[in-house]
Amino acid sequence: MKRRVGPLVLAGIVVATLSGCMQLLNGSPFATSGGKSSSLAPEGMASDRSGSGTEQGTGLKGGERDDNADFAAYLDYLRLAQPTQALLVDVSERYPIRIVDAASRSVPNALVTVKLGQTPVMSALTPANGRLYFHPKAFEPTKQATGDLTVTVTKGDMNLTRTLARDGKAPEAYTLSGERGVIAPKLDLCFVLDVTGSMGDELGRIQATIGDIAARIKSLPGAPTVRYGLVAYRDRGDDFITRKHDFTEDLAAFKQQLNTLAAVGGGDYPEALNPALSEAVTNLSWDDGEAVRLTFVVGDAPPKLDEAQDVPYTTSMKKALEKGIKIYPLAASGLDPLGEYVFRQLAQFTGGKFLFLTYGGETSHQVGPVQENNLDDLVVGIVKAELSHLE
Repeated sequence: MKRRVGPLVLAGIVVATLSGCMQLLNGSPFATSGGKSSSLAPEGMASDRSGSGTEQGTGLKGGERDDNADFAAYLDYLRLAQPTQALLVDVSERYPIRIVDAASRSVPNALVTVKLGQTPVMSALTPANGRLYFHPKAFEPTKQATGDLTVTVTKGDMNLTRTLARDGKAPEAYTLSGERGVIAPKLDLCFVLDVTGSMGDELGRIQATIGDIAARIKSLPGAPTVRYGLVAYRDRGDDFITRKHDFTEDLAAFKQQLNTLAAVGGGDYPEALNPALSEAVTNLSWDDGEAVRLTFVVGDAPPKLDEAQDVPYTTSMKKALEKGIKIYPLAASGLDPLGEYVFRQLAQFTGGKFLFLTYGGETSHQVGPVQENNLDDLVVGIVKAELSHLE
């Protein structure tokens, strides 16, 4: 049976009835936990934990951390954390590449290619804000090599080529010659959900509020066209490892698929996040045109890292960068330090933010002061900010 790690009190509600099957873990902030709690809810019924904020109508609360906005602190965090199980990607050398038009507006979905001589290094689509982060030491051709690189930017009939000096300095914005105009807002919104036994509160909250979240997104400026996609995951030995539902504009159909999920299974602590990420990034029909592409990964456990057949999460996050998909991981209650490390890697590398649940305004994660907000407001606020770059 899994043990639930982390705070077990929401909004001051006492959870004494669960004390026999859950426990708090103390110790080093970078110690790896032994497991997480299991739900005994039957298939088809989302599990819950007595005293949850959802049950009391208070909703879940959360905070966010933008590691690209405070990159020096993020590098300090990486040096201190160093979980031995994590897949290390060297991001110590970073170049923010921002593409703007002649009117200084961000240019989304511009194709940015980087070469070392004639050797391709990276190819990626810019997200809505026109900014992506290039880490030379994260890619094989430039991991050990030195010397200047060639950056080529293409957007429709507009293009430019520039030399990127590897001097550690952030380059000026790459300015295309034309103007892009206003872009009709389109959004591909993917949820990658851990639906093992300890995820009852989080799954229940998403199921209960997705309609309201969708309505709020639809009311944003420009009434964006939204497609919803879903990858649910558990673990090997459960009734499924991943379950995919491709993008659809039919919110009712999406809700129907979402509501069939229950929080059960997951016999040990790590879960099948690796195959779930690969499924989401590679096998969903992402709009590769003028769309904003976001993935919210919601889980309370790190990926299993000892499954040889899995595509590593580091490969998936590089593929997400290539496709212009931003990843916003949400750490549910009980995510251990290894899970935090992985989630923050996913967010920082793709230009997203690390999100986390809070309890009484506090979190066990290494994120500094917390500004707590309603979780639904956080999600809608992120979507609003991303879409605002298209105006």
